[in-house]
Amino acid sequence: MTDPDLGTDTGTLSYTVVGDAGPYDEVAFDHRGPEVPGAEVLAERVVAPGEAKALVALVGPTTLVSAMGAFDLAALEAPAVAAGRNVAVAIATDEATATATARDGSVASATATATSNGAAYAGDGSSASASASTESVSNTTALDDSTGVSEATGQSDALAFAEVSSVALSDAVGGSSANASAQSTSAATANADDLSTAAAAAMDSSAAEATAASDSVASSDAADSSLATTYATGSSAASSSADESSTATSFGHTGAVAEATSADSSIANSVAIDGSSGTTDASVGSDALSLAEDVSSSTAIAERTSSASTGSDGGSIAGSVAKDGSTSVADAGAAGSALSEASVTSVSFAEADTGADATAGVCRDRVAWAVGEEGSTTSAQVPQDVTWPELTDEAPDTAGVRLPESLATPAGVVTYLPFDVVGVGGAIDEVVLRGFPSGTTFSAGTPTGSDGWQFTGVPPSDLTFT
Repeated sequence: MTDPDLGTDTGTLSYTVVGDAGPYDEVAFDHRGPEVPGAEVLAERVVAPGEAKALVALVGPTTLVSAMGAFDLAALEAPAVAAGRNVAVAIATDEATATATARDGSVASATATATSNGAAYAGDGSSASASASTESVSNTTALDDSTGVSEATGQSDALAFAEVSSVALSDAVGGSSANASAQSTSAATANADDLSTAAAAAMDSSAAEATAASDSVASSDAADSSLATTYATGSSAASSSADESSTATSFGHTGAVAEATSADSSIANSVAIDGSSGTTDASVGSDALSLAEDVSSSTAIAERTSSASTGSDGGSIAGSVAKDGSTSVADAGAAGSALSEASVTSVSFAEADTGADATAGVCRDRVAWAVGEEGSTTSAQVPQDVTWPELTDEAPDTAGVRLPESLATPAGVVTYLPFDVVGVGGAIDEVVLRGFPSGTTFSAGTPTGSDGWQFTGVPPSDLTFT
């Protein structure tokens, strides 16, 4: 069959349509010619139960033969984007709706089967593909030299949005929901399976990936040259957020909750499994890591070029905070509790095991180390005062006591301990230092039980202990 109206200005077009070669009852061609290369073309098919139809719409300086030569309708493959040509392909089967729209040198492809809805829109030199099957919904929008792909099957919904040289990929299966959004030279991928929800958003030269399976929820958000990666499975929830050249990664497994947040050139990683909770927050050139398993809780916070790490298992709790160039580590196991906090270029470490409690706190170029085992309670703390109070007869202070420098251990650890002060009228009658291991002796003072020493008035400046 030859029809000059379907060719270019200088030629004719010959084509042949052969039936019974595939699943299509009808193939329709709409060629609008080269005179409107930037016009929008729309291909839409709405079919009744048991029907299958396809429509291809084109515009631009091409013949139908050259355009269709790149198509494989059975495989639903569209040709590459060509300048001045728009291609829209819509294929619908069995009570489904497929809509494809292309403009300004773009390609759009939409397929829908079994009471589903597929819609694809491509503009400004972009490529958009949407595929929906088995009572699902799939929507894709691609703009400004971008690529978007969405696929939904098994009563699912998938959404993909990409603009300004970006890529968005979305895949939802088995009653799930997936949403991927990418803007400004970014990439976003969302995958959801088995009654799950996945959402990924990336902008400003970033990348975000979210994967959820087995009744779980996963979300990733990345901005300003950052990377966010999230995985959740086994009825878990996980989220990652990264901003300003940062990286955030979270992993949740088997009824767990994992959260990771990073900003301003930082790194945050969170892993939680077996009913546990893991949270990390890193900012301003810092790194934070939390690991939690076996119904435990782990939290790590790092600020201003610091490093914080936590680990917990066996129903325990671990918390770590590091600020202003410091390092803080907390490790808890077997129903224990460990809390570590360090600030102003300090180092703090707390470890608790088998029902023990360990607390370590330090500030301003010091080190604190606390280890608790077998149900014990251990504390090594430095008061977090900005200015250290000096203990004198004229100025009693119950907020903290700075021990003499001679109390430094051979390893160089200066310890600031809890204390009691007794006195009235501005005079110190008595000071008790607590928290020393059993058997500790002092060069002055009187022991007050297993872990304390009492001094009449202010402890001497040359006080030492062994």
